[in-house]
Amino acid sequence: MENCLKYMLKASLFFSIIACAVLPKPQLNYNLIGQVFEHKYNSMPQPGSTSKKGSPLATTIYIYAPTKLQQLENLNGAFCSRINSTLITSFVSDSLGYYGSKLNIGKYSVFVKYDNTYYIPYFSGAEWASLFEVKESEKTELNINVYSLTNNQ
Repeated sequence: MENCLKYMLKASLFFSIIACAVLPKPQLNYNLIGQVFEHKYNSMPQPGSTSKKGSPLATTIYIYAPTKLQQLENLNGAFCSRINSTLITSFVSDSLGYYGSKLNIGKYSVFVKYDNTYYIPYFSGAEWASLFEVKESEKTELNINVYSLTNNQ
């Protein structure tokens, strides 16, 4: 009886592996892709060395309609507490910081959840927060660098 159970277990494991191998992989039709990196402490390159890429960051990424700086509450450097703009979508980066999403053609602002607040990865001129554009038939690659408050020490 014990041998029979061993063979049944091995057979079920074998067929499970085969079944997973032959399943078609979904085609991810993302037009926005990238990776999120966290930079702690002083990440400026030293003379004679190259800049550091940072550590991959698993976090929530928020895509909003184009957002002006006046639409951000409690703006403090690259951080704010609330975004008064239209949320388009949100998604999570994986443990290696990678993410992907399918967006309509157009312009958007991107924000990242960091330390229970919103992080603004970059400023687009004097009026806008982190604008980017998704174009027809093109992939937009947007790598996001998050510089923590400890960088100021």
